[in-house]
Amino acid sequence: MTTGLALSGGGIRSAAFSLGVLQALEVGGKFDNLDYISSVSGGGYIASSLAANLYLGQGEFPFVMRNRNNLRDSPAIAHIRDNASYLIPKGVGDLFASLVVVMRGLVTSLSLVVGPLLLAAAFTVFCNPRYADLSNPVLFGISLSDLGLIPGAGLTTLMLLIGVVFFFCWAMARSVKERRDGDGGREFVGPFPRIGRLLVIATLLAAFAEFQPPCIAGLFKLARLVQDDGIGIVIVHWMKWSTAIFSPLGAVAAFLSRQLGALSNADPSNTKETERRWSVWIVKISAQIALLIAALSVPLLLWAIYLYLCYWGIEVPGSSPFPQTPQWLLVSASLFGPPSGHTFALLYLAAGLFFVTITSFLTPNANSLHRLYRDRLSSAFLFGPKNSRNAAQGDSLPSDDDEVKIAKRIELSSLANTYAPYPIVNVALNIQGSRYVNKRGRNAEFFVLSPLYIGSEATGYAETTKAQIAEPDLDFGAAMAISAAAYSPSMGSKTVRLLTPTLALLNIRLGYWIRNPALIQAEDRRAAPASKPFYLFQEMFGLLDETSRQIYLTDGAHIEALGIYELLRRRCGTIIAVDCNDDPEMTFFDFVVLQRYARIDLGIRIELPWQSIRERALATSAEMAAAVVNGTDPARHSGPHAAWGRIFYPGGAEGRLLYIKTSLTGDENDYILNYKRRYPIFPHEPTSDQFFSEEQFEVYRALGFHEAFKAIEDLDVVASADQSQSVTPEQERSGSVVASG
Repeated sequence: MTTGLALSGGGIRSAAFSLGVLQALEVGGKFDNLDYISSVSGGGYIASSLAANLYLGQGEFPFVMRNRNNLRDSPAIAHIRDNASYLIPKGVGDLFASLVVVMRGLVTSLSLVVGPLLLAAAFTVFCNPRYADLSNPVLFGISLSDLGLIPGAGLTTLMLLIGVVFFFCWAMARSVKERRDGDGGREFVGPFPRIGRLLVIATLLAAFAEFQPPCIAGLFKLARLVQDDGIGIVIVHWMKWSTAIFSPLGAVAAFLSRQLGALSNADPSNTKETERRWSVWIVKISAQIALLIAALSVPLLLWAIYLYLCYWGIEVPGSSPFPQTPQWLLVSASLFGPPSGHTFALLYLAAGLFFVTITSFLTPNANSLHRLYRDRLSSAFLFGPKNSRNAAQGDSLPSDDDEVKIAKRIELSSLANTYAPYPIVNVALNIQGSRYVNKRGRNAEFFVLSPLYIGSEATGYAETTKAQIAEPDLDFGAAMAISAAAYSPSMGSKTVRLLTPTLALLNIRLGYWIRNPALIQAEDRRAAPASKPFYLFQEMFGLLDETSRQIYLTDGAHIEALGIYELLRRRCGTIIAVDCNDDPEMTFFDFVVLQRYARIDLGIRIELPWQSIRERALATSAEMAAAVVNGTDPARHSGPHAAWGRIFYPGGAEGRLLYIKTSLTGDENDYILNYKRRYPIFPHEPTSDQFFSEEQFEVYRALGFHEAFKAIEDLDVVASADQSQSVTPEQERSGSVVASG
């Protein structure tokens, strides 16, 4: 018998539209009937602002004036509207302040790879201290050529021979077992598979290591310190130019990873017109090339640094053994003895160990973009109502610093109160490396942050009060920011695997590392170390799972963008869903994904006639485009902006779903239609636009109010599932009909 409101993702677009919906529910007398508010990403901005104001204002609804005949902005709405460009609310000054934090994070991430680069260079120089050794590699003082192995590939050959012997012995062992027991045993069980995997990885690493000496020799040839030709100089020329070109382009492409990922996955076959199909193909291929450039740029840069470190530390024939080496590096090496290849190897070893040690104190959340994002969002959305003195004097709301302090005082656990619906903040638990939970390829698991409990089915749940002790930074502002952490190396089902290492190295990370709820609930003091030095490599290579002492959380839209799933899990009798996601083609993609998750995970089936909304919205857009050309007014249709659906719970219970979708039907007010004429993509402007003007914010708010109020007051046409055509669970299980949902 409970009622839930779900507010979808969509950044500031969703916040503005959902604000209008909340106003309509309050004016229509339906707000007090809500038991839950489940929010994701941008919907969480306004849901969090509502919860904070209701808590601090002891239940007074903040988004309408006390006198309902007064249509001007309430102080709370005025504050949010003034901060619609919340990322840089004060303009250029905030832009440079944010840039400083971005640069600090970039230096932090790159410093984590300095140690491994120096250690790799130390090993290479130790094995090849002189130029002549590059063509006759020495491993721990043993010449591989003297062992009769293939020159330039001796170590790889040795590893291959070891692998052949191992696999033959493994085959013999299985054969003997089968002859003896009649059963060869199960695959992938026991030590042999693990040893086999290690041998394959070791062989690949050996091949990569032996590829380096020709490249280092190419640097000498390029500098004309040694007169020679070969493949090495070709590789070095290519690396030098590609690094210079790709690095800046790669950084830009990495910031546009989500957009490029969507374009690269476009399906040209869905386009009927030949000319349009070719343009889609061109965009798709261009996006894939851009992704490849972004993926290669930073690794190429790091490879170039490694090669130059080796190049500077290797002796060349002649009276001056290190003409290629910078003077500062020669002076540093002299601290370990007379300059030689082994001296440079010692220098790199000492410096590498120093960097590995010192960077082990770096923590992931301290230097990511999470805190910057949290503080910007808190300043815009988490504030309390004016006190009576300020209200009487008409003073402005508190300063940004005061607002952040207020937000920091709002503990997540304090919101389990009677003033507001119970808030559920949806986030995604990234588990790309999970062997069991991630069998379906989702790369993520549903994770909730709520006043009583935090956690997921995969990790288990912890009491929020315990979580706040274990994670002092986990306040309400942090929960809101985590739910909207749209950009990260790991992004659940929206992860662009090709770009994961580059995004990690560039510190494009809004997500949050948190102690595993299972360990928090058990009050395990070893739940997480004070620092997590290997987090960067876990993110780079997707080594994230639900069993780690620390887990990684990102935007809830990285698994389910509507916020409906958790309301279905709680078997709400009535769900009001607000879909503000970017969907210009009106495919209702996020709802279709939800249907699949609900059916597979929860055994719940949903019927919704969303096609009626799609047809009317697309027709209205076409009519308005023609009206702009012809100078006429479009037809005015009373909906549908929304649809009533049916929820079939296991056991025979049935619920209702009111689904409100950002759409136009021509009956909206003048300034909404005027904005549509000038910006045809409205109301599905891209989520990447987070810098709303006053007009932009208002048209979305007004549209949300228009759609919700008319739907709940029966003033609009609302599509409804035809019960005579519905398929009951009993019919579906009996096989008497073919289910559509």
